[in-house]
Order: sequence, then C-alpha cells, then structure tokens
Amino acid sequence: MNDVTVPPVSRRTDLLALGLLFLIATISFADILFGVNQLYMRDLTRYYYPTKQVLREIVQHGEFPYWNRYFSAGQPIAANPEHEVFYPLTWLILLPSYDLGYRLHILIHIYIGLLGMYALLRSMGLRPPAAWFGALSFGLGGLYLSYVNLLPILFCAAWLPLTCLFVRRFLLRHAIRDFAAAALFLGLQFLVAEPTTVAQTGVLIGMYALYRGWYSRPRMSKMIPRPLDRRDLGDRVPSWRGADPAGHRSRPRFGPFAAL
Repeated sequence: MNDVTVPPVSRRTDLLALGLLFLIATISFADILFGVNQLYMRDLTRYYYPTKQVLREIVQHGEFPYWNRYFSAGQPIAANPEHEVFYPLTWLILLPSYDLGYRLHILIHIYIGLLGMYALLRSMGLRPPAAWFGALSFGLGGLYLSYVNLLPILFCAAWLPLTCLFVRRFLLRHAIRDFAAAALFLGLQFLVAEPTTVAQTGVLIGMYALYRGWYSRPRMSKMIPRPLDRRDLGDRVPSWRGADPAGHRSRPRFGPFAAL
C-alpha cells in the first residue's frame, strides 16, 4: 500500500465513526454543556474566567481590547497571547450568556481534536476502527484533557491534527488546495500564539518534510554506479578473450605486467 492509498471504505462508515466520536464527547461533557456543572480547576476560575469577562466588557463598551485597566494598575490584553484576542473562537464569549460562551469556547476544541485526529489517521491508511480508537485516545486521553486548564495550549493543540493532515497531503500530492488548508490551520495556531506548541508543530512538520524529501529521491545505493558487465553492452564491445595461433585461450593481464 502506498502513502496516498486509503482503504476502500464507504463514506457512511466514516460518518458513523465521526458521529460516534461526537456522541461520546457530548455525553462525557453533558453536565458542562447544559450548565449543571462548571469547569473550575486551576487557572480556569482564578485567571481565565475573570480575564475573558473583562475582555467581553471592554468590547461591549465599544473599545479595542488593547489594555486591561482592572488588573495590577493596567496590563496589555491584545499584546498578551494568554487572551487570544485575535483568535476567532475566542469571540464565542460575546454570546448573550457569558457562561455558555465561556464553556463552548473551551469544549469546542475537544470536538476539533477528536474529529481532526480521526481524519488524519484515515488519511494515513488506517481502517475506521483503528482510526476511531486512535482519535478517541487522543481527544479524550489524559494528556489532551489536561490542557483544558491551560487554554492557549488546548486551543493550539486542537488544530495540530488538521495542520499535519493537510501538510502531509500537500507533500504527497502538491495540490494548491491542500497548501491553502494547511496554511489556514497553521495560521489559526499562530493566532493562538502559544509558543511551545507552535514550535513543536514546526519541528514535527519540518521533520516529516525532510523524510518525504529523502524518500522522494533515488536511494543512495542506486546512485552509485556498478561495474559494467559485457552482458549490459551486448555485442557492441568485443570480448577480451582471444585465441592465440596455437588455439589456446589467452587470459588478460593486469597490473605492472600488463604490457609484457
């Protein structure tokens, strides 16, 4: 199976797998989606909840959110990546209900991570059950869920599978639309501007690009010429084996005695 081959599976199977992932995530976070419980661990309540509310109030009063006058005698907002001012999904906090918008702008990244990882694994040739299990392990695994209390890392990591998906497709197929999609999702990561995740994304896709570049060229062993054989030249070159007048076969002479 080559790198661009996807197992022949009906689209209905993929839609069923995606729907099941969506359903499991919804059931897992149903109490938060419907406002029964709230996300509260660590920075979520001590930092992000009040700062997002300050951002909301500043925008609703018609100001550009470049300065937070309420914290420590004033702090920058737009210049601080912790606030994700230029990230589109941040603006879910402007919904009529701040609590609902705050919850949605966090939980939507769980769905993005799940569905994006499934699409990436399917593009790599995995069958739906394997891709489904891999996506579930990523999107609802301990490492990814631990980012929920570190919103810039969560927001940036959510787009990583889709960035890798379209970068890989572009390197394999060289289609402009794949390049555009890869640039879009990488651009979203840059809008979040979480430096460590952006750097790791760059290293990951850079190493994969080097890997594809190495295997897109002839292997080094094939580039080294091998000695010519008479069978390669056919009858174009006469044999070095000749007969002497006595009818004996002569042997070639090599080295310093070749002229004797």
